[in-house]
Amino acid sequence: MPGPVFLRDDEVTLRTVERDDLDFLQRWQNAPELRDSLGYTVPTTTDEMEQQYEEWTVEMDKGLSLLVCLDGDDEGPERIGHVALFDVAYDRGELGYWLVPDHHGEGYGTRVASLVLDHAFDTLALHRVVAKVFGYNDASQALLDSLGFAREGLFREHVFRFGEYQDEVRFGLLAHEWRERRANGD
Repeated sequence: MPGPVFLRDDEVTLRTVERDDLDFLQRWQNAPELRDSLGYTVPTTTDEMEQQYEEWTVEMDKGLSLLVCLDGDDEGPERIGHVALFDVAYDRGELGYWLVPDHHGEGYGTRVASLVLDHAFDTLALHRVVAKVFGYNDASQALLDSLGFAREGLFREHVFRFGEYQDEVRFGLLAHEWRERRANGD
């Protein structure tokens, strides 16, 4: 069962990750539909998942590791993904996210990222949030574009996927850019 609510809007809830969620996270981290876009090239074992959990809950200072949920029925909330704000140092951090494929294209990614960005800039007082996306992940690039991230760099042929080298695109968003978008209703 997902942990306590940390952030929410009227459609999605971001909850703390608990040990009971590790099977869900491991299953999707290893799933062929997501594995490549997440950068995993070997299976994640139960022990490795436990180690990741310890890093998320013990070693993460100001960062976040949250389960993305939709309000459920009598069985509780439906787990649909994971979002993280990590490598938080001084006034910057990195955003990472994924949703199960059944919920791609429904707008949840935008809502989830917006909640985390509000928290990053308004609560944690970060100045900058970055994100990395593989060049073949058009949907994730479009999501970051829609949130106002600027394309700041291209690491040409940076990762080996699908039998060839692929580009990695680096994005960045500054606090004042995010606040301006919010003030304009974007």
